[in-house]
Amino acid sequence: MGFAALRGWHQERPSHTRLVGFAFLGPDGRFVPTAKHRSVNRLRGFYFVPPVLPEKLDLYVYVAAPGAVKSVPFRLENIPLP
Repeated sequence: MGFAALRGWHQERPSHTRLVGFAFLGPDGRFVPTAKHRSVNRLRGFYFVPPVLPEKLDLYVYVAAPGAVKSVPFRLENIPLP
């Protein structure tokens, strides 16, 4: 199982940009699946399904900016539960 670690950041205040997630794009244009990940303080580790990672990976960092997220009120009614 392959492993990679990234040192990241995190903001506690909702008025700032937040780190949402990471993705790794392989040279073949497909995202490399991660088996699991672990976070300790600001260090994030990723375990990959392929045991040997490609030599070149593109890192995608997903962030949520305050203006990009919109809250919309809604109500659920009469939903049958099993």
